[in-house]
Amino acid sequence: MRDAYRIAEIARPNGPISRATLYREIAAGRLPARKLGRATILLHEDYANFLKATPRLKTPSQPA
Repeated sequence: MRDAYRIAEIARPNGPISRATLYREIAAGRLPARKLGRATILLHEDYANFLKATPRLKTPSQPA
């Protein structure tokens, strides 16, 4: 496991979250990010906490 990721590493074409969504969440203050030169960096712990804070998908009830 790495300690930090660039936006492009998470927002790949088949990635779970789009680049625009990541930057929107950063701007809203819901996803902490850091700048390292020109790169925007997400620490693994911050990204993991962000994902854990997202709402769970409700599953349909199983018939009895």
